[in-house]
Amino acid sequence: GPLMRCRWKINAMSQKRRDSTHCVVVLVAVACLSCLHGSRPAGFSALHAAGCSHPQRSSFVSGRCKLPACPRIQSRTSRDSAAAQPDQQSRAHTPLWTLKATQMLIFAANVCLARYITVYYDSLGLSRKVMGMLLVIMPMMSFVGGLFWSSVVDKSGAYRKTLISTSIAGVAVVFAYLLPAVRGSLPLLVAVTTLHGFLAAPAGPIVDGLCLKVLAEENVSGEAYGDQRLWSAVGWGGMALVAGRLVDAFGTNSIFFSYAVLVLVNVFVIARYIPGSSKSDSQDGGKERRVLSTREWLKMLCSFDSLWMLANLLVYGVLVALVENFLNVFIMQDFVSPPKVILGAATAVMCAFEIPVFKYVGRLWSDGRRGLIPVLAAAELVMALRCLLYAVLPRHQPWLVLLVEPLHGFTFAAVWCATVE
Repeated sequence: GPLMRCRWKINAMSQKRRDSTHCVVVLVAVACLSCLHGSRPAGFSALHAAGCSHPQRSSFVSGRCKLPACPRIQSRTSRDSAAAQPDQQSRAHTPLWTLKATQMLIFAANVCLARYITVYYDSLGLSRKVMGMLLVIMPMMSFVGGLFWSSVVDKSGAYRKTLISTSIAGVAVVFAYLLPAVRGSLPLLVAVTTLHGFLAAPAGPIVDGLCLKVLAEENVSGEAYGDQRLWSAVGWGGMALVAGRLVDAFGTNSIFFSYAVLVLVNVFVIARYIPGSSKSDSQDGGKERRVLSTREWLKMLCSFDSLWMLANLLVYGVLVALVENFLNVFIMQDFVSPPKVILGAATAVMCAFEIPVFKYVGRLWSDGRRGLIPVLAAAELVMALRCLLYAVLPRHQPWLVLLVEPLHGFTFAAVWCATVE
């Protein structure tokens, strides 16, 4: 027993001497490095605090004292590594399910007004000419608002703030449709429609841009833009059918309350699960993302390819507007005693056939054997056929409209995906 205790004390003293020798060598090395850097050896206090002067707190790797790096060198190395490779853990990620939920909720809310605002106009006793004027104001202001809010997001990267602020303001404006002063004054109705179109504009383009951004950053296999966008058809078609029943049961005012509830639920999802803007939004791998100047953007816009594509979309948009904006008016006024639920049923059928097209249309050009031009040309021919079928339907059988609506799946979803591509 005494012999073992004596041997343990000798070993402990030898260990202390070795540790002290190691620490002296390290301290001299730190002093030399500090002199080379032209400053006094500031590493002594840090080294002492790290525990190298106390063998009980030292850590050993292969019999050598494991010391921290010099603070000056460590901080410089950390800055260099941080600049070269961003911290992946600190970078907030957007769950893909939130993109699907946002697409579904936004379009479910929009269908309440887009499909049934003409019923509201009809209840006010407006003529087709006045209805057409109001229906023109909405997309025109959406076009202007889309450019404005998209430029705001391009400069700030604030997807979440822009969507939340415009959504809440849009709900407040939509409730103005219920005011007696607005219902009885055409100028006030025009003003409310104008403001509504401007504030509702960022919903579609910014959410689509957010989808493309997140898909590019996450690089998830098996997920494409169409997989996110098809949920807009689910929301649009499903809510169109529900809204039709609500209008039959509670009147046209129900469409405004339905819109408000769905938008506020979407605001909660955005605020809770979609991360806000950060430096990573404007940087890519430590490099600043280049944003086109106005001159460069206009030069690109005025190229022949861009103008030719936009001209084609303008002509096609006229065809789509004829159906999208006036189909409900056509059903309600030209057919014999049509039920209002048929308006929702028609939209539900249209969206049901959008879903498989959004899901699988990308395969038409992803293999490289077919281009985008044949898809766009085929969609325009199908749209012409669709308009002819509407014209020849017997007026005493409004339910036959549902047999034409499946063509919408190709004339809308295929064109949309091909244009984005």
